[in-house]
Order: sequence, then structure tokens, then C-alpha cells
Amino acid sequence: GVRVDWLLSLTFDLKLWDLTTAEVVSRLVKPATANHGRCRFVDLPFVKPHTGPATIMMSHCWGGRWVDLVAAACFGAAPDR
Repeated sequence: GVRVDWLLSLTFDLKLWDLTTAEVVSRLVKPATANHGRCRFVDLPFVKPHTGPATIMMSHCWGGRWVDLVAAACFGAAPDR
């Protein structure tokens, strides 16, 4: 899993607030992994330092707003989760 503080920073830095989850995948995940043999996004060098064992499981809707997914992940989260 990825750390929630990193997920929030990524969202702010790349201004992903108005996108759907599917749009984040098509505009960020697929292009970022294309030159790395279509590896898992979490295995990319800029993501890997922010990963660890998952402590919660998130489910999402591809057409859902990215901001809602991030907000749900952050709700009640410990700063180091």
C-alpha cells in the first residue's frame, strides 16, 4: 500500500482533484508505467519509498471522483498510515 500522506501530497502536487479514478489511471498511472514494462505503479522509483504493508483496504469506483477516494483514505487516518 501507499502512505496516505504521500497520496494526499501527490493529489495536491499534480492537481488531481477534478479527475475521476479512471482519469488518474489514464493520465498518470499508465504513462508513468509505460517505460517500465507496465510494472505496478507502486514499484516505480518515485513511489516505492512511500509504500509498505497495507493496513486498510480501499475500494473505489472507476467513475468516482478521485477527491472522494483520497478523502475517504484520509478520514481518521494516523499521520503515518
